[in-house]
Amino acid sequence: MEVLKTLSAAYGERMNYPTFGLKLVADGHLGRKSGRGFHLHPKGAKRSEPLTDPVELAATFAGDLRNLKPYPDLDYIARRLTLPLVDEAIRCLDEGVAGAPGKFAAQQIDVAMVHGSGSLAMHAGPISFAERLGAQKLVDELRQLCDQTRSGLYQPSQSLIDRAKRSISFYERL
Repeated sequence: MEVLKTLSAAYGERMNYPTFGLKLVADGHLGRKSGRGFHLHPKGAKRSEPLTDPVELAATFAGDLRNLKPYPDLDYIARRLTLPLVDEAIRCLDEGVAGAPGKFAAQQIDVAMVHGSGSLAMHAGPISFAERLGAQKLVDELRQLCDQTRSGLYQPSQSLIDRAKRSISFYERL
């Protein structure tokens, strides 16, 4: 939650954290240390189990899930949570936040995001994830989410759009 607050303070509306996060923390959903978060972490179990029961999800996220019925799968939820972060990482790359845009800066952003927030660790960070997915696919998915949610949060950045138009790697300078 602290990472979300820090990102929100630094980037404003583009990185606003969802208010249900406050409810999760207040209700003790702190991840492994509390035995529950977005997943259940049974003592002694080697693997966590995602929260999937609709009744439990509704209670956890402070309301019913009728607005999610058209998009009930976990992949949809994962895209909604991660794609804005990936787009922001690309924006940071192209604005030179981590030095001259290129492979070294991309790797620095990945390392900082994985170690600083744990984001997309299983994909080696947001830029590595974007590189595997491709700029055009990212633009398409963000636009689809923008249409579905009617939220500007999913409007792809101009640098991502430019990369898609030019079909260039995230390890190259724009």
